[in-house]
Amino acid sequence: MEKFSWRLAINPNIVVLKLLGLWPKGHEGYKFNLYTLYSLSMNAFVDGDNFFQTIYIFYIYSDLQALAAIVFLLFTDWLASIKAYYFFRNMNLLKELMVELESKEFQPNKHQRTLVQPMLKLWTFVYKAYWFSVGTTLLLLALFPIVDGSFRQYRLPFFAWYPFDTTVSPFYEITYFYQMFSICFLAIVCLNVDTLIAALMVFIISQCDILCDNLKNLQTCKKSDYNSKLIVCVEHHQKILRFADKSNQFFNEIALGQFFTSSASLALAMFQLTVVEPWSSECYSLLFYGASMVVEICLYCWFGNEVEMRTRKTSISIVMKQFTWKSAISVNTWTLKILGLWPGAELYKLNKYTFYMIFVILLNNSHILFQAANVVNAYQDLKALSTMIFSLFTKLLTSAKMLMFIWKSRTLQRFMSQMESQEFRPRNHQQVIMAQSLLKAWKMIYFLFSVLVWSSVSLRTFYPVLDGTVKDHNLPFPAWYPYDHKTSPFYQITYLHQVICYWISGTATANTDTFIAALMMCIGTQCDILSDNLRNLTNCGDDGEFNKKLVDCIEHHKKIVRFATECNSFFNEIVLAQFLVSSVSLALTMFEVTVVKPLSIECFSIMGYVSSVFVQIFQYCWFGEEVEAKTNILMLKFVGLWPKNDEVYDRNLYSLYAMLSMNLLLNCHTSFQLVNIFHVYSHFEAFISSLVATSSEFVAMIKGICFMKNMKVMKDMMVQLRSVEMAPKSEHERNLIKTNLNLWRLMYYAFSSSCCMAITFWLSFPVLDGTVHQYRLPFTAWYPFDVQKSPVYYVTYLYQAVSISFLGVTHVNIDMFVNAVMVFIGCQCDILCHRLIHIASDNFNNNLIECIQYHKKIICLADRCNEFLKMMIVGQFFTSLASLALAMFELTVVDPRSSECFSLLFYVSTVTVQIFIYCWFGNEVEVKTNILMLKFVGLWPKNDEVYDRNLYSLYAMLSMNLLLNCHTSFQLVNIFHVYSHFEAFISSLVATSSEFVAMIKGICFMKNMKIMKDMMVLLRSAEMAPKSEHERNLIKTNLNLWRLMYYAFSSSCFMAITFWLSFPVLDGTVHQYRLPFTAWYPFDVQKSPVYYLTYLYQAISICFLGVTHVNVDMFVNAVMVFIGCQCDILCHRLIHLASDNFNNNLIECIQHHKKIICLAESCNEFLKMMIVGQFFTSLASLALAMFELTVVDPRSSECFSLMFYVSTVTVQIFIYCWFGNEVEVKQAKISEVEFTGASEKQSTVRHFLIPPSII
Repeated sequence: MEKFSWRLAINPNIVVLKLLGLWPKGHEGYKFNLYTLYSLSMNAFVDGDNFFQTIYIFYIYSDLQALAAIVFLLFTDWLASIKAYYFFRNMNLLKELMVELESKEFQPNKHQRTLVQPMLKLWTFVYKAYWFSVGTTLLLLALFPIVDGSFRQYRLPFFAWYPFDTTVSPFYEITYFYQMFSICFLAIVCLNVDTLIAALMVFIISQCDILCDNLKNLQTCKKSDYNSKLIVCVEHHQKILRFADKSNQFFNEIALGQFFTSSASLALAMFQLTVVEPWSSECYSLLFYGASMVVEICLYCWFGNEVEMRTRKTSISIVMKQFTWKSAISVNTWTLKILGLWPGAELYKLNKYTFYMIFVILLNNSHILFQAANVVNAYQDLKALSTMIFSLFTKLLTSAKMLMFIWKSRTLQRFMSQMESQEFRPRNHQQVIMAQSLLKAWKMIYFLFSVLVWSSVSLRTFYPVLDGTVKDHNLPFPAWYPYDHKTSPFYQITYLHQVICYWISGTATANTDTFIAALMMCIGTQCDILSDNLRNLTNCGDDGEFNKKLVDCIEHHKKIVRFATECNSFFNEIVLAQFLVSSVSLALTMFEVTVVKPLSIECFSIMGYVSSVFVQIFQYCWFGEEVEAKTNILMLKFVGLWPKNDEVYDRNLYSLYAMLSMNLLLNCHTSFQLVNIFHVYSHFEAFISSLVATSSEFVAMIKGICFMKNMKVMKDMMVQLRSVEMAPKSEHERNLIKTNLNLWRLMYYAFSSSCCMAITFWLSFPVLDGTVHQYRLPFTAWYPFDVQKSPVYYVTYLYQAVSISFLGVTHVNIDMFVNAVMVFIGCQCDILCHRLIHIASDNFNNNLIECIQYHKKIICLADRCNEFLKMMIVGQFFTSLASLALAMFELTVVDPRSSECFSLLFYVSTVTVQIFIYCWFGNEVEVKTNILMLKFVGLWPKNDEVYDRNLYSLYAMLSMNLLLNCHTSFQLVNIFHVYSHFEAFISSLVATSSEFVAMIKGICFMKNMKIMKDMMVLLRSAEMAPKSEHERNLIKTNLNLWRLMYYAFSSSCFMAITFWLSFPVLDGTVHQYRLPFTAWYPFDVQKSPVYYLTYLYQAISICFLGVTHVNVDMFVNAVMVFIGCQCDILCHRLIHLASDNFNNNLIECIQHHKKIICLAESCNEFLKMMIVGQFFTSLASLALAMFELTVVDPRSSECFSLMFYVSTVTVQIFIYCWFGNEVEVKQAKISEVEFTGASEKQSTVRHFLIPPSII
C-alpha cells in the first residue's frame, strides 16, 4: 500500500513559510547560506516598521485615543516578530517532528486513513477561513486612507515616527508601500505559524484516533498475535507522548504570548471601535481584525481542546503513573521560585538564589517602610489615612507570609516529599478521579484569585497614567521618601519602584495563599482516598489480605494525621492574621469606595481589590472546613429561640433572657416604627419608606412569637429526626441526602450574606451620607423623647443597630430552620424510596413492615411541620411581596449610588432569596409549567387534539393576530418612517427583530401542532418510559438542568420586559407621551386616553410575546432533553443487556432505538428552519443591542432594559446550543456501548458498536 504523507496535507502552509524565509530545505535547520541571510534580512526589514511605530508611542502616550489606535495593532505585530524568532530558533526541533511524523509507527492503514480525514479537512477549512479573514483585514487596512480620502493629507495606514518627512512625495509613497509590505509579511507569518501549530495538534489527535482503533482491534486478533500487537501499541503510545512533548516544547511560549496579546489587542480594538466613525472603512477593518483575532484564539482553543479530549482517554495505569502532587501544583511553585520563596530541595545556602531572595525581601519591605512612614504625616486626615492603611495592612501581612515561607522552607520541602510518598498516591482509577476533582477546584480558585489580584494590581499601579494625574507627578501609593520625588528622574524611578514592589506583593499574596489551600486540598483528598480504601476492604479474598490492607489503612491514617498536624503548625498564625487583616481591609476599602469618584480607575481598582480579598478568605474557608447546620441552632440560641437540649421554656434564666430580648429589642423597636407611620401617613414618600422596613420587622416579630409558642412541637420534631428509624443506614443513603444538605448550606450562607450586607448599608448610610450631623437615624421612628440631642441620639442609634442586627439574625435563622425541616423531610422521602427499591430480599415481609412504619413517621413529621408552618408561610409570602413592591418604588425616589440605594438593593435581594428558599425546598415545579404557559398563549390545544373549529382555536387565532402579529406589524411599518435617522432605525430594529422571530415561531408552532402532538404521544409510550429507579436517576440531572434553564430564561425575559415597559415612567418621558416601543399607528397616540390605551396594548402584547418566546424555545429544548434522556436509557439497557432473555431484550432495544430516531427526525423536521431563523435573528439583535448600548444614557432604565435584553438573547442562544449539543453527545454515546455476553450463546451475537475505552 502507498505510503501516507502527513506533510502533503499541510503543503500549502509549508510553501508560504518557505517564501517567508521560515522553512529551509531538507530535514535540517538553518545553516550559513543565502536562504538564512534572506530570512534574517526579511525579518529585520519588517521589524523596522515595528520599531518606528513603537518610537511613536513616546510622542502620543498622553493621548489615550491615539495610544489605543496604535497599540492594538502593535501588540500583534511584535507577537508576529516573536513568533518568527521562535520559529527560527526551534527549526531543528520542528524538522525532527516532521521526520518523526513520516515514521512507520505513525502510518495509518486503509480504514484509519478514512478515520483521520475529517480532522485534516477541518484544518484545511480553518486555514482557508483564516486566510479570508486576514486577507480582508489587510485589504481594508491598506485602502482606508484612500477610501476615506485622507491620503490627500498624506495619512499613512499606521501611525509611526520616521527620521524623515513622510508628508513629502516620494517619501510618502515609499513609506506607504513599506508599511503595507511589513504588515502583510507579519500577518502572513502569524497566519501560517498559527495554522502550522494547529496542524501539529491535528496530527496528535489523528495519532490518538489511530491508536484507539489499533487497541479496539486487539479484541479481534489471534491469541498468538496479541502480545506482539500490544507491544506495538505501547511503543506507538510512547512515540505519541514524545511527539506531543516536543510539540509543546516548540510552541509553549508562542501560545502563551498569543493568548496574552490577543486578549489585550481585542480589548483595545473594541475600544477603538467606539471612537471611529460607524460604517467607515476603518470601522470595517477593525471588525475584520477582531474576527481574525477570534479565529486565531479559536485555533489554539479548539484544536488544543481536541488534543486534551483524545489524550484524556489514556489508560488508567498511565494516568496513575503520571499523577504527582508536585506537577499538579507546579505553576504555584514555579511562581514562588520567581519570587525567591522556593529554593527547591537544596534549601537556602550561600548561593546566588539566596542573595536574590534577600534582594526581593528588602526591595518589598522598603516600599512598606516608606508607606508606613507616611502614616505619621497623614494621621489627622481620615480619608488619606484610610487610603493608605487598607493596602498597608495587606502588604505587611504579605511580607510576614514571605518571611514565614523562607523561615520554614525546610518544613515546606518535607511537605512536598510526604505528598510524593507512595502512601499518598492514588491506587486506582476511582481514586485518581477523586484527586482530580478537588485539584480542578483548586486550579479554578488559583486562576480566579490570580486574575483578580493581577487586575487589581494593574489598575492600581497604572491609574495615575490613565487618570492623567501622572502630569502632577502623583504616585500610585502615597508614601514618604527622604528626597523630592516630584522631580525627574526621581519621580520615574520611584514610580517604577512602587510598581515592582506592588507586583511582588500581589503575586506573593496570591501564591502563598493558594499554596496553603493546596496543602488543605491534599489533606482532603487523602481522606477521600482512605475512605475509598476502607470501603474496598470488603472485597478482600481472604483474612490474610484483609489484615494486610487494614494495617495499610491504619498506617495511611496516621500519616494523614501527622501531615495535617504539621500543616496546621505551619499556617495557623498565617490564617489567623489573614482573617483579621482581611476583615479590617474590607471595612476600610468599603469606606474608601464611598469617597472616590464612581466609575473612575481608582474605583475599579478598589472593587478589584475587594473581590480579591473575598476570594482570598473564601479559599481558606472552602478548602479548610465544611461548616455544619449547627450554626443555625447556635444563632437561634443566641436570640433566645432555642432552649438547651430537648427542653422548652420554663422558669429559668434562659427563658427570662428570651422574653427580655424579644420584648426590648424586637417588639419595642417594631412598635416605635409602627407608631411613626401614623405621624407620616400624609407624606407619601416618607410613608412608603417607613412601610418598607416596618413590614419585614413586623413579620419577624410575629415569627419569633410563633416560634416560641410552638417550641414543644419543634423539639418533638427534632427528637423524631434523631431517632434510629430516621437515620441513614448505609453509605449510599448518606450520599443520597448529601446534595440537599449541601444546597441548604449554600442557601444559608447566601441568605446570611445578603441580609448582613443590607443591614450594614442601612445602619451606615447616615454616616456615609453625612446626615449624621443632622441627627438622622437609620430608621425613622417615633420615640417618647427628643432624639435630636446628644447623647440621646447616639444611644438611640446604638439601640436601633442592636435591634436590627438581632432582628436580622432572627429572620435568617427562623427561615433557614423551617427550610432545614423541609430538607430533612425530603431526605427521609429519598431514603424511603431507596429502601422500597431494594426491598426484594430473603426477609421481605419484615423489611416491608419497617418501610410502612417509616412512612407513617415521615407523614407524622410532615403533619407537625405543616401545623407549625402554614400561617407563618402565608404571612411571609404576603409581607415579602408587599415589601418588594414598596422597596422597588422606594428605589425610584432615592439618589442612585447613595448608600441608601445600596441598602435597598441588598434588601430586595434578601427578600428575593427569602421567598426563593421557601419555594425551592417546599416544592419542585415540574415541566407542566411550560405546557400551561403554551396553553395560555393559544399554542397548545387540550389533550392530544390539534386546532379545529372550536373556541380555543378562535382564541388562538385572535391572540396571535391581535397581540403578536398586529403589534409587530405596527413596529415594522415604523421602520420605514425612521430609516433615515440612524439611531432611531437601530433602536426600532433591536426590538422588532426579536418580536418578528417570535411571531414566526408562533406561526410555525401552530402549523406543526400535529407533529408535536405525535411526538408527545410517542414520548408517553411504554418503550420510552424508564423501567427502573436507576433509569429515573439517570435522567433526573438533565430534567433538573432544564428546569434551571427555564427559570433563568424566564427571569431574564421578565426583567427585560419590566424595564422596557417601565422606562418611560422611570425616565419621566411619559409626560411627553413616549411609548415603550416606537411604532406607527393609524391614529394620534399623543393624546389622552388614546396614549394610555396604546401603552396598555403594547404592555399586553410584549408580555404575550415574551411568554411565547420563552415557552416555545423551552418546549423545543425540552424535546431535545427528552431525546437525550432516551439515549441515556437506551445506553443503560444496552450495557445491561447480558441476561437469560438476551435476544428479546436486544429486539426491544432495537425497537427503542428506532423510536428515538423517529422522534429525532420529527423534531428536526419541525425545528430546522426555526433554529436557523433564531440564530440569525439573535446574532443580529445582539449586535444591534450592543450598538444601542453605546448611544443610550448609562444608568438610565433604557440602558438596563437593553442589558437584560442582551442577557435574555444570550441565554436563548445558549439553551439551543447546550441542549442540542447534549443530544449529539448522547447519540454518539449509543455507538460507544459494547455488547458482551457471559455465555457461549451470547458470544455468538457479540458485537461492538464502538471500541472499548482503553485509551
